[in-house]
Amino acid sequence: MAAKPPSTMEKEQIFGMAEKEMEYRVELFNKLTHTCFNKCVEKRYVFYTFPV
Repeated sequence: MAAKPPSTMEKEQIFGMAEKEMEYRVELFNKLTHTCFNKCVEKRYVFYTFPV
């Protein structure tokens, strides 16, 4: 027995959930890298832009 394809509303809900999950993962990654950078990288190595 084949499953019926999702309706337009169900597709929108699925994409909405995937978008929220991606936003969560990006936020988590950014927080982790920020924390690690602050803990492990010496302050004298803070990146800045050089004049051109």
